[in-house]
Amino acid sequence: MFKSREINFTIDNVKGELTFVQSIFGVSKLYQNEELLKSQSKFVSKYLVETNSGTQEELVISQNVKLTYIAYFQGNETAIEEQFTFIEYLIGVIPILFLFYTGGVPGALIGLLSTPFNYKLIKGKEVSHQLVTSLVVTLIAFVIYLLLVYLYYISTGNLILKL
Repeated sequence: MFKSREINFTIDNVKGELTFVQSIFGVSKLYQNEELLKSQSKFVSKYLVETNSGTQEELVISQNVKLTYIAYFQGNETAIEEQFTFIEYLIGVIPILFLFYTGGVPGALIGLLSTPFNYKLIKGKEVSHQLVTSLVVTLIAFVIYLLLVYLYYISTGNLILKL
């Protein structure tokens, strides 16, 4: 369940097949013909890839607003994966909705922090697996919420948050 995700794709004028690998914690790697390419930046997925003519040019991979990975090469952008369906967007926000309902604003904040992990884990799975994954992420987030409430109670002696 908690493993890296691979996206295989090709781009016009780039030699061979590219494989983009990303862990649930955001660490990304790009392989060209099964050879690991070195990232050109610490904060952006920017790589030098070999073109069909033998030269090296810059390829940038980023996520758009719809949580879909896009490759930018020679001024063109190419979606390297399918975007989420409406039901997948709904499944992805289950942690926020559940924790807001049970824990108010602090619960919603924990749910909000768990949602990106949820979207990374449900991408490319069947709906039944997406629901189970979302429930597991929600359960983990809820346990973290209860732990924080318990620690707050131990330190202050009450359960009422005074703002």
